[in-house]
Amino acid sequence: MLLSSRECLPGRLITMPYLIHCECGEPLEVTATQAGSTVTCRCGKVVDVPMMSVLRRSAGESAMPLNIVEQINGMVKRGELPTNDLCPISQRRPDLTVYLDVRCEQSYADRRAQLEESDHYIIPYFLFGWIFAVFYTLLRYALVKSKTPSELERHGHDVSVKVPLAISSTEKETFTKTRSQARLKQWLESTPIYVKLLEEYPQARVTTYGA
Repeated sequence: MLLSSRECLPGRLITMPYLIHCECGEPLEVTATQAGSTVTCRCGKVVDVPMMSVLRRSAGESAMPLNIVEQINGMVKRGELPTNDLCPISQRRPDLTVYLDVRCEQSYADRRAQLEESDHYIIPYFLFGWIFAVFYTLLRYALVKSKTPSELERHGHDVSVKVPLAISSTEKETFTKTRSQARLKQWLESTPIYVKLLEEYPQARVTTYGA
């Protein structure tokens, strides 16, 4: 019998099984670790377990493994999160679901790169006179400095995910007012898949949602 996320041990994440069928018609539940192996049906017949890509497609999932952010978004959409059975703040039984915004990566405007780019044009201008070259460099510097971040060339990607967490309603004020990155990340680590998220994005910035 399958356990729901609320029937598992505190903070433990249960991987949902995949379903295959024996020739006799009997449905068989298999896990990702059994992909490519064989299982024995109750009728005694040995059944080949398809490769992981086939199992994922049969379950309506992407054939390729999703990244951690996509996994979390999918689990939230399916109602599989949060999974922590104790409030990470008070260690009491939770009765309230709150959300945190985890900003994994953020793009940035690089003014220095824009300024360094102008250096490529200085030497040719020296051929036409150093006064003109200096004037051009100062003008270029002023133009780059005057640009807003949205006008500059941006580097990197914006990657963020909204994650649910179960807490005791008595701790709502404490949760809302907390800004400590160490404490917020410690609370997130009550859920295994959030641990993986922070391992993949150790520089992630966490804020209480809406703060």
